[in-house]
Amino acid sequence: MMQTTMLPGSIEPGSTPGPDPQDLMDRFNRRDPLAARELYRRFAPRIYGMGKEMLGSQAEAEQLVQDTFVHLWRTATGFDPARYSLDEWVFLTAFRAARGAGA
Repeated sequence: MMQTTMLPGSIEPGSTPGPDPQDLMDRFNRRDPLAARELYRRFAPRIYGMGKEMLGSQAEAEQLVQDTFVHLWRTATGFDPARYSLDEWVFLTAFRAARGAGA
C-alpha cells in the first residue's frame, strides 16, 4: 500500500465533509479566503502525493501544489460543473502542471 506524505496543516482526504463543490467555487470566484483555504485543505495533500509520484522529489511536489493553486486562482471563473466535477478540474489542472514540469 502506498503511503501518502501529508503537508503541514492538512487533513486526511475525506475525513470530514466539506461544503458543496459549487458553493465552494462560487465563493472562491469571489476571492473568499475561507474558500481558498478549504480548497487547499481538500486538495493539496493529494496533489502533493501525485507530485511526489510523478516528479520524484519533495521540492518538485511542493512546487506543483503552488503552481496548481496559482493556476486555479487565475482560472477559477472558467470552472464549469457541467463539464467537470471539482475533483476532475483540480486534478486535471495539477496533472497538466506536472506534465509541464517535465514529468
